[in-house]
Amino acid sequence: MIAREDATTPTTLFLIDDHPVVREGLRMLLEQSGGVHVVGAAGNATGALPLLPERSPDVVLLDLDLGDEDGLEALPRIRAAAPGARVLILTALRDRARDEDALRAGARGLVLKDAPADVLLEAIRTVASGGLWFDPRVLSSTAGVRDRAGGPRAAPTPTAATPALSALTPREREIVALIGEGLRNEEAARRLGITEKTVRNHLTLIFDKVGVSGRLELLVWAYEHGLVPHRR
Repeated sequence: MIAREDATTPTTLFLIDDHPVVREGLRMLLEQSGGVHVVGAAGNATGALPLLPERSPDVVLLDLDLGDEDGLEALPRIRAAAPGARVLILTALRDRARDEDALRAGARGLVLKDAPADVLLEAIRTVASGGLWFDPRVLSSTAGVRDRAGGPRAAPTPTAATPALSALTPREREIVALIGEGLRNEEAARRLGITEKTVRNHLTLIFDKVGVSGRLELLVWAYEHGLVPHRR
C-alpha cells in the first residue's frame, strides 16, 4: 500500500501505456496516494497528442513500448504538445540504448515497470519538481553505480571535487547542465550561441574526461556530482 498524502496542489499526470489493465491500475494507485491527479490516459501517442495541450499535465508517464507505435519516436511530439510537462519513462531495462535515446530526446528520468508504488510516486514527485530520477537498477546497469542503501536515487549530495570534475572547463560544465535539463544538442547550441557541431565536440571531450561512454552515463555522473540540480 502507498501512504496517502495531504497535498494542497497535487501533481497532475498524463499516462501513456498500451495495456488497459496497466493504465487503470496505475490510475487507481496514484489517485489513492492523494499526491497525484491523473488528468488523462491514452493507449498510444496518437490518442495522447490531441489531449495533452488541453490537459497540460505536470508529468507525462510514458511507456516506450506502445505496441504498434514507438514511444521513443513519439517523444519529441509529446514534448511539443505538452511543453510544460516533464516526461518520465517506464522501462523494463531490456534496451539500454533506447533508454539513453529517451534521455537524449528530453526525458527526465527512468523508472522500472516493477518498481514499488512508493518508488513510482517518489519518481513522479522528483521529476515534477525539476529533478532527475534513476532507479538504482538503472544506475547499476548503466554506470556501474549501486545505491548502498538499496533505495531509490533522488536528490544528489554535493561531493568534493574529483579530478574529472576539476578537469571540466566552465563551458563544458554549462553543456553538462543543459544536457541535464533535457536539452538536445541543437537546443543546447542555441542556448549558448554556438553550433551544434561545437556541442558535439565538447561532449566528446567531456565523455573522455569523465570516463563515460554515452549520454545516460554522463547524466548519472553529473547527477551524482551535483551538476544537475534537484529542486523541491
